[in-house]
Amino acid sequence: MLETEQKRHLMDDGTMPMKVEGGRILLIDQRKLPGIFEYFDATDLDAMCFAITDMVVRGAPSIGVAAALGMACHLSKLASASNINLDVVKNTKDKLDATRPTAVNLKWATEKVFDCAESLLQGSQTGQQYGERNRSFTERMLADCLH
Repeated sequence: MLETEQKRHLMDDGTMPMKVEGGRILLIDQRKLPGIFEYFDATDLDAMCFAITDMVVRGAPSIGVAAALGMACHLSKLASASNINLDVVKNTKDKLDATRPTAVNLKWATEKVFDCAESLLQGSQTGQQYGERNRSFTERMLADCLH
């Protein structure tokens, strides 16, 4: 099988457009398909915003879940440093929403993470517990929306 045919076969076999691995958010770089199969590291909030704006990630469900994962990852890092509050959550949501102002799935997903974050902030838990619960929520979203 030719390399391109192998990659196409891999995608047809249920390869997810993104994955979370070792605390990193890795997106299949849609700009390079079908010739090159490569992951783009969108773990950092600015990298995720770039990935959405520059169409590294494509397709409404994928964009939404990628934004949710990016938001949760960013908020988890801030929570670990005890630097999290509702204003920070709102600013993070707004920054991601601005990447594609008309993307309904993106806004739906960031709103879900915002609601989860708001609920978690009302509880008495450590930054680490907050981060774990927020990441767990978005990883379930990934599984539910993209399988």
